[in-house]
Amino acid sequence: MNTIASAAFINGNLIDLQPINFNHMHLYDKWGNDQEVRHLRHYEFPRSTDEVKERYLNSIKATDKYSFEVVHKKDGVPIGTCNLHEINWVSRTAEIGFFIGERKYWGMGLGTEIASLITSYAFQELNLRKLKAVIYSPNIASQKVFTKLDFHLEATLKGEEYIDGDYIDIHFYVKYRNASEK
Repeated sequence: MNTIASAAFINGNLIDLQPINFNHMHLYDKWGNDQEVRHLRHYEFPRSTDEVKERYLNSIKATDKYSFEVVHKKDGVPIGTCNLHEINWVSRTAEIGFFIGERKYWGMGLGTEIASLITSYAFQELNLRKLKAVIYSPNIASQKVFTKLDFHLEATLKGEEYIDGDYIDIHFYVKYRNASEK
């Protein structure tokens, strides 16, 4: 992978969040079509690079979604994406999501930093009051990330999605900026 030199929008310790880079659509496409990655994100159908590009173009135009590229600081390479979506500016709520597409970076604690950075951005800069993370039950790592960041399991939809021949549960983890805002 080529290293990249771009200014970070949000600086972290191990990773930075940068604007989506349209020169990296081939990576986003690769990650989304990787069997192990897509099962944790539940992409049932293959996506071409053009479809991925169209998705991110639409997200840039949207007023209810912010997407970022996740860059590993030391290696200077993109390793995934994260976003806030379904932003409701009246209720001040949003859904948070991220994925690390480069599997060699799994298990390094980077997911916790990604989720922490985007949570801080949502609460401190966007003045949102509530975030929701929707996690498929096989994705134990993401459940641990959000639990570590004091999101609480608010609801579980039993047998809601069909993946690999099984109906799996969907967990809804929630965090409020302040307990008084519930």
